[in-house]
Amino acid sequence: MVRSGTTVDQMVRAIADRIVTGYLRPGEK
Repeated sequence: MVRSGTTVDQMVRAIADRIVTGYLRPGEK
């Protein structure tokens, strides 16, 4: 449960970071 939660949290953070980066820097990928 802890590992799964941590994995999900990391995935959500990574996705959110990608979305934020995409909005802040649409030219950069």
